[in-house]
Amino acid sequence: MNETASLNFYNAFGLVIASEVPLSELRKTQPNDAPDIRIKVGKIGRPRPSLTQGAFMDFKNPDGVVMAWPGVAGFRFID
Repeated sequence: MNETASLNFYNAFGLVIASEVPLSELRKTQPNDAPDIRIKVGKIGRPRPSLTQGAFMDFKNPDGVVMAWPGVAGFRFID
């Protein structure tokens, strides 16, 4: 199966975004084998912080920048 079949493609700020998560606020575009940004659902390598811990940001992680907000979401930005 084609990898792009399960992705949603959008255009925003002059960039092509391929996302596993629907982003209804963005304008859809044609599938692209080389998107500028790829959004995937997965583990970020650490649990989200608790409400008492507050937000967590690790800019020195060798596997990518990690940001997490309690009760919201966590993200890993790679390259």
